[in-house]
Order: sequence, then C-alpha cells, then structure tokens
Amino acid sequence: MDINELKKIAADCLDRLVAAGADEAKCLVCSGYSHELNAENNEWSLMRTCFREAVTLTAHIGKKRGTASLNSFDPEAIEEGVRECIEAAGNADGDEGNVLAEKTENRDFSGGAKEPDMDRFFDRLREYIDDVRKGREQLNIESLTAEYSFSRGVLANTKGVCQSEENGEYSFGIMYSAHDGDRTTSFNSVGARTDTLDRPFIEYADQKRMLDACIEELDARPVEEKFVGTAVFMPSCAEEFIDTAAGLFASTGCLVDKTSVWLEKLGEKVASDALTVAFDPFDSRVVCGERFTDDGYLSEPFSFIENGVLKQFLVGLYGAEKTGFGRAPNSSGSMIITPGEKSLDEIVAGIDKGILVGRFSGGAPAQNGDFSGVAKNSFLISGGRLAGAVTETMISGNIAEMLMNITDISRETVCDGGSVIPYVAVSGITVS
Repeated sequence: MDINELKKIAADCLDRLVAAGADEAKCLVCSGYSHELNAENNEWSLMRTCFREAVTLTAHIGKKRGTASLNSFDPEAIEEGVRECIEAAGNADGDEGNVLAEKTENRDFSGGAKEPDMDRFFDRLREYIDDVRKGREQLNIESLTAEYSFSRGVLANTKGVCQSEENGEYSFGIMYSAHDGDRTTSFNSVGARTDTLDRPFIEYADQKRMLDACIEELDARPVEEKFVGTAVFMPSCAEEFIDTAAGLFASTGCLVDKTSVWLEKLGEKVASDALTVAFDPFDSRVVCGERFTDDGYLSEPFSFIENGVLKQFLVGLYGAEKTGFGRAPNSSGSMIITPGEKSLDEIVAGIDKGILVGRFSGGAPAQNGDFSGVAKNSFLISGGRLAGAVTETMISGNIAEMLMNITDISRETVCDGGSVIPYVAVSGITVS
C-alpha cells in the first residue's frame, strides 16, 4: 500500500473511534516488508520474506485513555480494535496528562534505500563472513542476522495532525566467541545499519578492534587484587551507561515519581565538563533517523547534556503535561557524544591502574544509580598499557558520580548507523 492508502485507513480509524464515543483519537498505521538472512556457526540457515501490517488505536474519553493494537487492515479487525479501544478507555482512570498533540506542520518524509539489491547484499554478507574470520581462525560466528527492511507509516489524530514517512535500510549483526581446545571466551556482539552497500561491512563500527580482542580473551585471567581505578568504557558500553542514566534520572517515570537525583538539576552540572550528549536524528551518520515523534510533532535535534550541564529532560507530551518540564524535541534516539582531543592510546597511557570495559553484565541499578556487575570482554590497564584480558572481574560504582568523574573522552568515535559514540574514561570505579 502507498502512503495515500495508509492515510485513508488512518482517517477511517479516527472516524470509527469518534463514532464509537471517543472525544479525541489518535491512530498509527504501518505497513512494510523485510528480507531476512541468518547464519549459525558459520553456515547459512535461513532466508525468508515477511510482510507486516499494524494499526495502533488510541481513544480519549474525557481524560480517560484506551489503546488497542492489531496486525491487520481488514475492516472487521479494525472494527473489533475500535471496540476494544473504546472499552479500554471507558474502564481507565482519568489522567490530566492524557492530551493530544496540536497540529503544527504536516509533512511527508522519505529516505534510505527504497529498493533492495539482494544479490549485492548477499555478496556483501558472504564477504563479511570471510573478512571476520580472515586471520582469526579461532573465532566462531555463533549467529549472523541480516535484513533489508522497508516500512511506511502514517500518524494522525483528530486535531489535524497527519505525518507520514517511508524508509528502507539494511542491517546486520553477529554474535561471536573464540575457541581453542578447552579454552573459550565470553560471547560478544556487534552490528550496524546502513542505506548503502558501497563499502564492506567489516569497516562499520569498531569491528576489527573488537574481533582481534576476542582472540586475546582466550588468555583471560582474574584480577589479582581489588582496587579503585579508572575504567575506560568502549563505545557500546559507554552508550549503555548513558542510556541507563537517562532512564534513571531524566525520563518521565522517575520525574513523575520524583525519584530522580536530577529532579532539581535542570540547567545545572550533572557531569564533567568533558561530556556533551545530543540526540540528533538528522546527523548525516544516522540512517533513517526519526522525523516525527510518537505524539506527532516534527522532530528536531537537541542537546541533552552540554559541557556537563543538563539542558533537557527526556519527556514527551504526556511527561511534559505531568511534570511541567518542557517537551523534548525528539524521542531521544540517535545519541551523538562529542569526541575529545586524545586518542584511545593516549588515554590508556595516562592510566596507572584501571580497566578497559567492553561489555557490562549486571542487574538493574538502584534508583540512585548504584550498580555492580561483571566486566565482560574487558582488559586490565597497568602502568599505562593494556596488560591482558580479564575474567571473573566485577566493577561497581554509582552512575551519577561516574558522569561527574569523566576524565577523558577519545577523539575516535564509533558509528553504527544509529549513534556516534567515543571511548569514555571514568575515575573512581571499584574493580575486584
């Protein structure tokens, strides 16, 4: 179905919701398809094409809100979805935060790879498998997932909002480990998104360094003693920790519940001067970035933390109504961290005792940011150099304090098509 047909379905859904008793309504209508390829243990295992249709209905009756989701455009399915949505709204509690976006400017967006070149995609994937294992005979690709996906979507509401987009992109990712006799490493994973097949997939993200490091992890040893030192977080791990901080301290839930340690910190320092974090779906390195929010507003880039100062809470329209804080200009995707001036090697050279952390495995941190877990795919730093892979090693600290204790950010960045992240060094981390 083309965009105009999806707009007709959306308009029909809104009419049905109002006729059934909704005071206001919103509707998201999506269609698309994907070509999927999978390999396991270095062998191809699956190739299939999937088609999808999806409708999400929202109804407001007074300040009561109900939703319903369905995976068919069939009129009878939509009618049943409308009935469920209205029933859910009728049974809900009223909430002053339940409002709809006002109409501003409606746009039709289009981007990415509109038509797939599956022969070229498959050639790139075969090349990729060869490149991953070249010179790394001990490395095993436990699984490879690859996909070309194309989607169209329309978001409309009864206040006149009607945004649409269509995008196509390729994505790939592997989970891998190294094996040598009885020795084996922890698994790791890496992947990326792209809208072009112009360059080999091995060149995306930080794969060569990560894959080579996996072989070195065959000789991993436990840390001999507990110490407090500097942790250098690899880009994917740094992004995970900052995402966690955003959820704990800057999201709608913690602000409404008043559990955020940043509740009174808007416009104040919450991190080192070295840290600047933006959410920019329009960055040229981001593939098929968001063009409108789930509420229906046109997306815009914004600074989350700028030179350590908290500039914006990450709340949508509901969160803004509930908290009184300004609505974030996008849905807080496409993280871009401003790089620093030192190389990774220079940062490591300045650390007497520390750890290079590739992956963190632990439970959910406490509301105040306290965390503890296992450092996976990680390396000891001693006397300004990497001193071998580590195993059975814990790291602990407090996420809010971590951000204040950032000592360096690398000039190298890793881009996977969804974010652009450097290495981040943090002092005061307990290693045991």
